[in-house]
Amino acid sequence: VNVGLGGVEIGVGPCYFLLLLAIAKGIKTGKKRQQSNNPPVSATVLITSFVLYAVASAFICPFLFKGVLISNPKLGIDVPLELGTGHLNQLVYLSMSFCLYLVAAYGTSPAELTKSLNWFIGGAVLASFIAMYQFDSMKSGLPFPSEYLHTGNYAIFEAYEIDGFPRMDSTFTEASAAAFTFTVALALALWRLLSGNLALKNVTNAAVILIGLLLTLSTTGYICLIYLGLVAAAIYLFRWKGRPELRVTKLLLGLPILLTIFILFGITDVRESIVKLAHTVLLDKTQSSSYTDRTQMNVNAFKTAGETDLCGAGWGITRASSFIPTVLANVGLPGFTLFFAFCFTLLKPA
Repeated sequence: VNVGLGGVEIGVGPCYFLLLLAIAKGIKTGKKRQQSNNPPVSATVLITSFVLYAVASAFICPFLFKGVLISNPKLGIDVPLELGTGHLNQLVYLSMSFCLYLVAAYGTSPAELTKSLNWFIGGAVLASFIAMYQFDSMKSGLPFPSEYLHTGNYAIFEAYEIDGFPRMDSTFTEASAAAFTFTVALALALWRLLSGNLALKNVTNAAVILIGLLLTLSTTGYICLIYLGLVAAAIYLFRWKGRPELRVTKLLLGLPILLTIFILFGITDVRESIVKLAHTVLLDKTQSSSYTDRTQMNVNAFKTAGETDLCGAGWGITRASSFIPTVLANVGLPGFTLFFAFCFTLLKPA
């Protein structure tokens, strides 16, 4: 959602509007809420330390490492680092995200968190349906209301074709952004299925999100999909529970899936399309201009991290194509260590 501040438009994610609602609800209910399942104190200490370091880096690092070359889509490639204000809006996003963590960790009950996950999965299902309609509109000529669905203040990469395969972005700024959301939602849906909740709703959600993910033609999304498939298969086949005959039943239930795959690969047109798609999205990806540009962005980010003595150029100043190079280029090794220690501490109990 675009918000005008002093004549400048900034993009604000819907989750930040939910933050306002959560705070308002917290004020209304006061201390009546029963807290439970709070995260480890060490996790909160780590993320707080990360935020403080990131805020300090935004003001200190540009002064300490003035002139170091940075890369940012808005500023350009290999631009000298200098102290400015263009990146300070990222501090606002960081602060709001930190507040969201505090609300989720200390102001939300387990039931409310479960409901939030339900809404997230539901949103991914809706976006997947929109991607399907986008695919159909691209093939049939039906109108696609971009003026209502693509309202970001950044450039929107509309649906297009890669080697004859349509690539959908649904309501997202680009297909890779859609793939990121679909991958997380699919992981949640699969976990519910593998946990024994085989309700038709969960099966339908997983199937619809899978279709949406496939329509993005995102290399990262497809790699994550392969990973999810292998993990899901391993849990399904090797996490035995119950009597031996139930194990045999599990294997028998998996046979229709394998049989369907063999039948599809037996059809020449289908097999050739799948092979061509695999080359387009995965096998020949290193030969594409997109891969070259993204790789160079990552290389530039690593250079920035090295030339700032692994302290980083400052929060929100530089961008890369991948997450780890972006973190190192912005907040260096200290910020990298704090953030991933937080992630490990938070996920360890699971």
